[in-house]
Amino acid sequence: MLEATNIRARIGKVEILHGIDFTAKAGQITAIVGPNGSGKSTLLKAITDEVDFTGVVRLNGQDTVTMHPWELATQRGVLPQATMLAFPFTVIEVVRMGLLRGISDERADIPARALSAVGLGGYGNRFYQELSGGEQQRAQLARVLCQVWHPIVDRTPRWLLLDEPVASLDIGHQLLVMQLMKDFASRGGGVVAVMHDLNLSAMFADQMAIIKAGNLLLSGTPGVVMQDDVLSKAYGCTLKVNTPAAAGQSYILPHLALGHLP
Repeated sequence: MLEATNIRARIGKVEILHGIDFTAKAGQITAIVGPNGSGKSTLLKAITDEVDFTGVVRLNGQDTVTMHPWELATQRGVLPQATMLAFPFTVIEVVRMGLLRGISDERADIPARALSAVGLGGYGNRFYQELSGGEQQRAQLARVLCQVWHPIVDRTPRWLLLDEPVASLDIGHQLLVMQLMKDFASRGGGVVAVMHDLNLSAMFADQMAIIKAGNLLLSGTPGVVMQDDVLSKAYGCTLKVNTPAAAGQSYILPHLALGHLP
């Protein structure tokens, strides 16, 4: 389990998170959703100790403050929103960086397998800077996969912590990445993803946590979170959640947003 308790975080003099309690379970995808500027990415950065925060974060029952960096690196792979590289690495060299930080019994073939998993098989010898933005994003995801390739090691789950993993991808690659996340969770790993797409979140996530203005508005299954009043309050416009009778899957249509709430 990943547990974050009473998380408060500041950027400069501004408090971004106001005492959030957040929990994610191994074997599930937990999507963090909410409007721009609500604190979604800041929460993930607090969980990964990339911003100053108060509160407690426990990973698999252990306070992350007491864990060595190498221990954290073997239990979680973190994908930021964007990664800049100043040197002309090849794609396979970028992906191997994750392998060096993680642990595996199959070191030699994992980078190529990770590239294939994200739809970049055969791209290994290309220079990273030659890739499109979406391809670079998937190459970085392959790097993170290398780090925690096995979802469970010694009965301990590994974690994918992903900040907007499908933001710059076309619909086909969005589905590929979401299915990859689902597979990782189905094999016992934990996935926490900051998401903007509510429909993809409802389709794939087991749990959703919706944040507004640095506070946790609601958490629960997609069926609990995807409610008209909850989403309308969070996003400041009138939203209507639809549920096809055949599929039973909640979704929203942007053209049904009727206007801003007072």
